[in-house]
Amino acid sequence: MELKLNTIHTFRRHIIKAIAKIFSGTSWFCSPRNSGFILTASVVGPILVCGLIHLVEFNLGSPKNVGPFMSVDLKHSILLKFRCHGPPIRFTTVFTSELRYIANELNGIVGGRNTVIAITIWSHFSTFPVEVYIRRLRNIRRAVIQLLDRSPKTLIVIRTANVQELGPEVSLFNSDWYSLQLDSVMRKMFSGIAVHFVDAWEMSLAHYLPHNLHPKEVIVRNQIDTFLSYVCPLQI
Repeated sequence: MELKLNTIHTFRRHIIKAIAKIFSGTSWFCSPRNSGFILTASVVGPILVCGLIHLVEFNLGSPKNVGPFMSVDLKHSILLKFRCHGPPIRFTTVFTSELRYIANELNGIVGGRNTVIAITIWSHFSTFPVEVYIRRLRNIRRAVIQLLDRSPKTLIVIRTANVQELGPEVSLFNSDWYSLQLDSVMRKMFSGIAVHFVDAWEMSLAHYLPHNLHPKEVIVRNQIDTFLSYVCPLQI
């Protein structure tokens, strides 16, 4: 059984795979976060989610690459949401009514022990001056701090940038060097705050597979395992 949602990056073809266990082979329904999840992703890019055998997609009639998307696992009380971030975006035409900024989405989340938020935002800023990215991150940082102030037990995970293939055409307007500068700004912006990072940069840089803006499934699996280690740490 396989459930699919169309998103704009690596999970465009396989965002949700209906399997009973996470990719590492270890059941992730463990303490302390083993029930009552609300997994909320205000992101663009690969969504770090695991396969859930009871996860059912709701057809909201949303635009293919934009969302919102929503799936529910009634057995384990899990609600999964996805929405792309606000402009700049480069993948499709979007109705203004569907545009949402991450900071605004965070401000609308109550948060709490059973709320997990995954954020990734960088690729669509790689053709803009770094000042544009800094302004966006400052707003997100403020919203993150406010969310953690009102709900300190909310888990927030940020996926970093990753290396990409740089062919003759892409090299005209993109570079890993500049992406690394954006990534450094992001890490610095969220340092000292109770957030966790999925280091997609190191995972893609160190892997034997060729560089790719949308990493192959084996790399995404590593990212998912890292994400779930924050969501559901094993207790010895």
